[in-house]
Amino acid sequence: MELSIFFNSPVAWLLLVVFMVQAGLVFTDLLGARIAVQQLGAEQPSFTQDIFGGGSGFFATMQRHLYLYIPLLTMGLLSRETGSGSIKLLASSPVTMRQVVFGKYLSMLVFGLLLIAILSLFVAIAVWAIPHVDIGYAAGALLGVYLLVAAYAAIGLYVSSLTPYQVIAAIGTLAVLAGLNYVGEVGRGIEVVRDITHWFSIRGRTGYFLKGLLSTKEICYFLLVITLFVALAIMQLQSGRSRLSAVGRTARYVLLLVAVVAVGFGSSRPGLVRYADVTRYGTQSYTERSEAVIAQVTGPVRLTTYVNLLGHLAHIGSPRFRNFDRSNLEQIRRYLPRLQLDYVYFYDTTDTQLDPNMPLREQALRRATAHGFDFADVLPPEAIRRRIDLSPERNQFVRMLAYDGRVTPLRMYHDIEAYPGESEVIAALKRLLHGPFVVGVLTGHGERSSHREGDKDYHTLMTARNARTAWINQGADVLSLDADSPRLHADSLGLLIIADPLVPYTPQQLAAIRRYIDAGGNLLLAAEPHRQEALNPIGQAFGVSFSTGTLLQDGTEYEPDLIVAQFAADSGSTGFRRPRDTVVTMPGAVGLVFRDTAGFTARPVLHTDERHTWNETRPFNLKVGEVRYDSARQRKERAAVALAVSRRLPHRQQRIFVAGDADFLSKGELARYNIQAGNADLGIQLLRWFSYGEYPPDTNRPRPIDNRIRISKPQIAATRAVIVLALPALLAGVGAFTIIRRKRK
Repeated sequence: MELSIFFNSPVAWLLLVVFMVQAGLVFTDLLGARIAVQQLGAEQPSFTQDIFGGGSGFFATMQRHLYLYIPLLTMGLLSRETGSGSIKLLASSPVTMRQVVFGKYLSMLVFGLLLIAILSLFVAIAVWAIPHVDIGYAAGALLGVYLLVAAYAAIGLYVSSLTPYQVIAAIGTLAVLAGLNYVGEVGRGIEVVRDITHWFSIRGRTGYFLKGLLSTKEICYFLLVITLFVALAIMQLQSGRSRLSAVGRTARYVLLLVAVVAVGFGSSRPGLVRYADVTRYGTQSYTERSEAVIAQVTGPVRLTTYVNLLGHLAHIGSPRFRNFDRSNLEQIRRYLPRLQLDYVYFYDTTDTQLDPNMPLREQALRRATAHGFDFADVLPPEAIRRRIDLSPERNQFVRMLAYDGRVTPLRMYHDIEAYPGESEVIAALKRLLHGPFVVGVLTGHGERSSHREGDKDYHTLMTARNARTAWINQGADVLSLDADSPRLHADSLGLLIIADPLVPYTPQQLAAIRRYIDAGGNLLLAAEPHRQEALNPIGQAFGVSFSTGTLLQDGTEYEPDLIVAQFAADSGSTGFRRPRDTVVTMPGAVGLVFRDTAGFTARPVLHTDERHTWNETRPFNLKVGEVRYDSARQRKERAAVALAVSRRLPHRQQRIFVAGDADFLSKGELARYNIQAGNADLGIQLLRWFSYGEYPPDTNRPRPIDNRIRISKPQIAATRAVIVLALPALLAGVGAFTIIRRKRK
């Protein structure tokens, strides 16, 4: 009955037409943009997730406009009955108010299925346009959108029961939807209040669904919201015939609200929430390898967030951002439901610029007022220092993960995600379970430093706390030591790095380094032109020496001493993955001479292009003159510029990486923008190679297979014409025919 009323009025048909036109425009724009990117030859991700997912994807865009459609549909559900007086006839009929409400709500659910059918049409078009579309991902998103439609419809149904005026019902529904979107902002600084208002907030509730992840917490939320507003609509219609007093009716409303909130809170507890990842490769879940690490955690884990009011990110740790912070940590709590979250507030000096003319306490008090901290809960410098030494973290915002008496940092990062991801979390857990991978960087002779932030140093690669891929954030501990240190031993270090010493080592120091190598220690050895002789005595132990001279390269628009090295064809046999179309930049490199000796086997990892590279042995100065290749006295050749040297030991393989350049891992080369280079990727591969695959944790998944669009731009234009013009026109024609036929009857 209610459905026939819907489709005998122009409103429903008009909304369907507008919805289809809008969806068609959004979808074809997204698809056309991806075709353009594909034609440029860029490596493509999963087109299913790229087109349908994300905050600007198809489903998210269409979902944002639902609040405009649903109030127009629900505004007359009950207000029409009360306004015309037909509600009295229904009250005197054998149909109960409960049945009336359920019938009208069921009609809205059916109409919602029509909206989902329109969205499903575009999934079907994607199946035609993109081979191997991830159907599970799209189905999860469709379910989320439908639940949102159902929740909006229940809200609109209830508001419609409050007034006999349809326009007021539509405006009232919009007001309630706006309120549910912003209620989470209420009482953010008060713990009890923010938990209640956060649960009621409908904003972002479909976020998991739009990523292909189903959550019992979100499903329960929608079902409870639907139950609440449908029950309120029934109670509103029954209130006119009820003999209950005002107190009794109020008690019923309060009991209903308390019951819904109680069930909602119970269903959202971390230990009770269940998830189903419906994406093809489980992209919204941790890998099986990560889950195997988590399975080793058998006791309670504590995550303590230390918030310096005078440091960066202090607002993230404030009570006002507590729900936001916890929601970004939910993936960790999903796999560690017993995780205890604590927050410690303090103020202390840091590398953040402070006012030198104002006492530290007064500056902290001002920050506390601005960010909503209770200053009574904020520890002064002497108190936080007695509790924990945060000077290695420069007293900045940091989280400490504790398990079984061990503690390790879990940091925030200066990138678009900011929060730790799967790799960082698993690396931290592995550090707690098995200890870190210890890297020693030799110092004292002008070598490249892992802690200085100069362009020639290795700070970005190894110890940059705010860099996600830095070795210290992927499971390593990096320490500086000199050649006379007692820690220079294979049992103390997982890796020793010797990079470009400016001063030769003494015979005693060379002997200590040789003992380290003879004992099976892993080594990264890197030289620079004109200083390679300082390292040749070390390389002789495993059959490697640095050539005299400097490698130069022509045929490019760059300086001739910038070597653009390529991965060797068989580099995979040495344990290094060969990226597609990726080179490694080496500004100032020397060639490597190698032979197998003393049980060591050497294989090239990087080499130069034999068409353009030669070894220049005569002095030159690029600042005052140009260097050209002289075929009369020189010849171009392929030169090895990076070697993987290995030796089989009783319990493991000894690994040595030799590079004819010390700059390839420097801050300057990792930040190079004028060449698409794989230096950063090689840096990560080196950590994995030396740690025998332990760090960084392997979180790789199979490459997406829905990474190609098989239709052309003209086909997109034709498709756009059909779904934006032809189909809406057909739908409008069917609607007009139905309405005219009804009026004739």
